[in-house]
Amino acid sequence: MTNQQKFIELKELNLNESLVSLAIVKEYKKDRISHYNIEYVEIEEELESKLRNIIVNRVEKAGSFEEYTFDCPEPEEDLVRTIPYESTDFYKIMESLLTLNPEEDKVDSVEDLVKAKSYIILLRNNEGIQVAAFKAIPENWKLKKSKGLIPLLFENNT
Repeated sequence: MTNQQKFIELKELNLNESLVSLAIVKEYKKDRISHYNIEYVEIEEELESKLRNIIVNRVEKAGSFEEYTFDCPEPEEDLVRTIPYESTDFYKIMESLLTLNPEEDKVDSVEDLVKAKSYIILLRNNEGIQVAAFKAIPENWKLKKSKGLIPLLFENNT
């Protein structure tokens, strides 16, 4: 399937009724090879709605696409960058994610959140995952813990 066909399929998805999940990704290296642990984060309906709207709005605004390169500047609002799936480690993350149960494999401590390297917003329907939005967490994320923001985000396992 060409990038053009994938782009058209993305634009045709009905994401407004999708179920929303949030997962964090922790990376560790063994013999210089990255391995990933993924856990779901329990979120409230209000956050689910906000996350869904972020993805839906981004897809709706997308008007064009281009191949990703490492030296390219931040994309314009309507531009989507493509990268071959196999040229990244994302396939490893998705393989791990597909074996998890969102109801059972959940974060259970603030420390797990602090150790996260990235997060994934997942939109699903009855057939499975429709869209996975991946975002690396900046290194300075750990500084927020000392400012007291983490307990506001994660208290009583919510």
